[in-house]
Amino acid sequence: MLEVFLEVFKKACEKGCFDFVPRDKNMDLLGSLGLTKTQAIEGLCRKLSAKHCIGGPEKDRDEVRGGEVWMFKLNLWEIEVYVKLKVFTSNGKYCIKCISFHA
Repeated sequence: MLEVFLEVFKKACEKGCFDFVPRDKNMDLLGSLGLTKTQAIEGLCRKLSAKHCIGGPEKDRDEVRGGEVWMFKLNLWEIEVYVKLKVFTSNGKYCIKCISFHA
C-alpha cells in the first residue's frame, strides 16, 4: 500500500495538485526556513521515499472527509521534519493534502 501511496503522491506533485493545511506550526516552520508552501511540497516530492515512513495508513480524524493518512520523518533543509499526508480527489484527479509539516 505504501508504494501505491508514494506513486500517487509523486504524480500529484508533478501535476501541482496539492493542499497545504495552514496550521500555525506548519506555517512557523515554513517561515523559519523561508519557504513557500509550493517549495515545501516540491522538496518533499524530491526526497520522500518508503524509508521515511513512520506510520500509516491510519484513519483520518476528519470524519466528514474520511480517508487515510501516512506519517513520515525525513531530513529537509538540514532539519528533521515530521510530515502527515493524505490522498484526496478533486475534480476526478488524485491530489495530496499536507496536514502536518513541522520539526
